[in-house]
Amino acid sequence: MAIKINPDQVYLIRDPAHFYDEILKDLKLLWDSGAFSSAVTLIVCFIDAFAGGSKKNFLPFMERHFPALCAELLALRPRKTGATTFYDEFRNGMAHLRGPKTGYALARDSETRGKHAEEFEIEGDTSRHIGISVDRLYDDFLSLVERIRPRP
Repeated sequence: MAIKINPDQVYLIRDPAHFYDEILKDLKLLWDSGAFSSAVTLIVCFIDAFAGGSKKNFLPFMERHFPALCAELLALRPRKTGATTFYDEFRNGMAHLRGPKTGYALARDSETRGKHAEEFEIEGDTSRHIGISVDRLYDDFLSLVERIRPRP
């Protein structure tokens, strides 16, 4: 027999009254503790949730809400859109591998010289890496949440 509970005992995480505040609390906790990789992992998953959970929706969502990041990634990897690069190399890497895919990296704003994305060479290594600024992504994501959250 199922246990009966009162409706006011149910906490609905997707209820807008909780959803956006919980996202912001989770991110702030990770960010303030210096857990930047974990914060970015949540950001890419939250973007996925906002976009409806499919690549088909994720790509236009990125282009619309993160245009500077997408433009800079496109300039660095012109064979595919910036949104596709972000999805394939960062979102998939963070969600499934605990870090960006090979050839891609997370960087601090000071390392990207204030840009959303930058190309890096590692001394003694002939390959180049594309790094995104975790600081820019975090700030842009917080701004997005503030813009789209319902107001009472």
